[in-house]
Amino acid sequence: MKDYSIPRSSIPLIKIVLMTIFMGDFTLAVSFLLIIFIRETLQLDTTYALLYWLIFILKTTLVLVYVGSTMKKWLEQTYMVMNNKLIIYTKSATSTTTSSNLKDIQSVRVIQDSLGKKFDYGDITIELSKAAYKEQVELIGVSNPKTVARSLEKAMK
Repeated sequence: MKDYSIPRSSIPLIKIVLMTIFMGDFTLAVSFLLIIFIRETLQLDTTYALLYWLIFILKTTLVLVYVGSTMKKWLEQTYMVMNNKLIIYTKSATSTTTSSNLKDIQSVRVIQDSLGKKFDYGDITIELSKAAYKEQVELIGVSNPKTVARSLEKAMK
């Protein structure tokens, strides 16, 4: 099998950034409406408004942690096929390289949402069967995932 680097798409990053902006604006708007509702309609003390601000800050923090971890994983990993091996190179504080024989691939599954189908990107889940255990590897944000999956399926035969 020919050696190649598995292409990545930048659209998942754009999607995550847009989701973050939308969720932040939406959460902020809902928080403002709740504060106005509490003050004007229910005639409650403003401490309830502070409680809702704390909830807003917590929700925003959780969204940012999720987005940050997803972006970090997407940015740090590089996928390659070399010498009949699938190689995943992770760039972080301690760089790691994971390799698996293409013959160990048991199944390949492509996961695309509607945006991924439109712009031809998606995630590929590969199930590997090594000597004593099974392992799943996820390739995130791959361009042309169906083509890549077909070439991996060919290599496993």
